[in-house]
This record gives sequence, structure tokens and C-alpha cells, in this order.
Amino acid sequence: MNLKIFKEDVGCKYMEEKIWFKSDSLILYGVLSSSEKKSKKCVLLCHGITVSKDISQFKELSEVLLQENYDSLRFDIRSHGESEGDSLDLTVKGWKTDIKNSIKFLKERGYEEFIILANSFSGGPALMFSEEEPNIKSVILVAALVDYSSILDPKTKWASYIIKSKINEMKKKGYIKIFGGYKVGKALYEDMQQFNPWKALEKLDIPVLFIHGDKDLLVPCEDSIKYSKICHKGKLIIIKGAGHDFDKRKQLEEVGKEIISFLKNNF
Repeated sequence: MNLKIFKEDVGCKYMEEKIWFKSDSLILYGVLSSSEKKSKKCVLLCHGITVSKDISQFKELSEVLLQENYDSLRFDIRSHGESEGDSLDLTVKGWKTDIKNSIKFLKERGYEEFIILANSFSGGPALMFSEEEPNIKSVILVAALVDYSSILDPKTKWASYIIKSKINEMKKKGYIKIFGGYKVGKALYEDMQQFNPWKALEKLDIPVLFIHGDKDLLVPCEDSIKYSKICHKGKLIIIKGAGHDFDKRKQLEEVGKEIISFLKNNF
């Protein structure tokens, strides 16, 4: 059953509804935030690997969006948060399928136009899906990984040594543990070798906003600088002094302001 919670602490009446939908044979869970004003537009919030829909940044952003009259859906990708799935089976294709089915769910709820906000690992699947879906009106990439070679074939000697040791470990065990002990298997590694999500940027004719911290140690800021230039309608915002998670209040506020400004101009 869906749980509906009515609130008024963002200056208007709105509802947070715990929802679920199927993706392949898995049940995925999310939270749909909507105001009393009926809207045909919705912002889809897609989290990165090893975290979930309930990261504080997404919760706060949902409220900020409501203040500006934007409904939003944040949901757990398979094998994350409350959603079903084995992390060892996680693939780029499966991640993309989850995004596709979240949009399908929103269409069934009456929404017609969408913006995808993709954080970190969600960037690649979100771009590849947006290339296929005409109702995606723009994409916001926040510290997003769109070039897998940046991870699989890093440029620095130190990072290259780490990656090679992890690949050897995966060949022996069939999996590796990443942040917080989250296990990923060969399926994800093999998928990442096959796909080049950034190529979708050459075809997309919708506005794409890149937001990146210049101190990001996980996904190179240089990637956003590089790939924002190949977009037909790309825009780049660099947050000075910010790492991958924008963990300082001032940085988060700056990111929020840039997102809202972009939405007002493009949605």
C-alpha cells in the first residue's frame, strides 16, 4: 500500500507519498513529493552508487523544489535502499531500466514532462535513457560519471594502481567491495567496458546542466568541463572548493540555487 503524508512546512500544502513500482521482476521503492497544485511536470532524482533516495541532499532538494512548485520523485535503484535486487547483479543496463520504469510510473500518474537530475553514477544511465525518451525536457548532471574510462583507466599512477589491484581481486573473488562494503560484481565491470554514455551528448538537443566540484576526487571535474562543450545546449557550473558530495552548507545552497535557476529557464 502507498503511504500518504500531508505536510505544510514549506509554505504550501503538499504530500509525500511512499510509492513502489516494478522494474524487470524487482520492486523498487520511492517517495513522490507533490503540491496541492496539480502539475504535469515532475523532476526525477536519481542517486549515485552505494547510497539511496534518502540522502539528506535529496530530501532537502525535494522541499526546495516544492517551494518553487515542482513535483519530484526520488527512488531507490535496484539493490539500493529499500528496493529489491542483489548488488552482484547490478549493471548499467539494469540501472537504465530502473530510470525508464520510474518515468513509466510517473506517466501512469498523469505527468507528461520530465527533467532528470542524475547524481554521480546515475549520470551515464540517465543520459542513455534521455536519448530515447522525447518527454525528457532537460538533464541536470551533478558530479556525474559519464565517461567510464575515467574510472576504469585513470590517468594518475596512484589511481591506476588501485584500479588494477581491484580488477585482479574481482577476477579472483567474482566481486569487490567499494564504499561502505557495497559489493559489485563482474557484470557491472563488463557493462562499463561496453558503454560510452557521453556519446549521447552529441545527439541530445535538450538543455544539459553540468554541476561539479573542482575538488572532486571520485569523478574528475575535468570530465564535466570537457563534455559540457560537446553539448548543443550545455551549461557548466563549477563549485569552488567542493568535493564529490558538496558536504558544506554553502556549497549545497549554491548547488540548489543553480538547479532552481536552470529549472525556471528550461522547465
